[in-house]
Amino acid sequence: MNNIGHILRREFQHEWRHSAIWVSALMFMLGSVYITSLCFNARIDRPSWNAVFWIIIVFVALSISLRNIGQQHTGYELYQYLIFNPLQYLIAKWSHQALFALAMNALTLMTYSVFMGFNIERPALFCLILAMNTLASTSVLVLTGSIAAYVSGGFSILSILSIPLLIPVYSISVKIGKQAMDGIENAAFRWDLLAVLGGLFLISFGLSVLLFPYLWRSR
Repeated sequence: MNNIGHILRREFQHEWRHSAIWVSALMFMLGSVYITSLCFNARIDRPSWNAVFWIIIVFVALSISLRNIGQQHTGYELYQYLIFNPLQYLIAKWSHQALFALAMNALTLMTYSVFMGFNIERPALFCLILAMNTLASTSVLVLTGSIAAYVSGGFSILSILSIPLLIPVYSISVKIGKQAMDGIENAAFRWDLLAVLGGLFLISFGLSVLLFPYLWRSR
């Protein structure tokens, strides 16, 4: 646990010292929301509101993941390899990225609601769906980002590997997000799809746990 805390502290310190890393993701989100509001003149129906929101969220998730590719120097990578257990390192990196993504997605929802209106009948349920989506997509992107970090053309590899895996995550999020917007009652709500979204999170995180030690040893 001490090692996990050490890695987390270092990651947050790195984010703070290199503000361009998170400012770039923030500016990308703000620019996307503002351009969307210009395109729709801030008037949009519920299906379009829901669809455009999730499109912005998926690109925000990719921009967050890309900031980790190529950051580390070889010397520090060797230091990490010598003192950290790969699973401890994976849990710390996943926790850091998940917390960062949750904060960014919450900020995206608030900003998007300011520009495009907030017309969600069941906001608590919608936020739960957003949180589950964030955890699942983070697990996918941590795994694919770890693979992309070891090969040339990291951006291309990340896109090729992650986007097909993210499609089911976001397809489910769009469907049940629309139900939360419409205020569908519990009896008619697709709780099975929410469970599938949770299952995708567990599967992707489990694959990360199984595969990451092999990537770690390839250093």
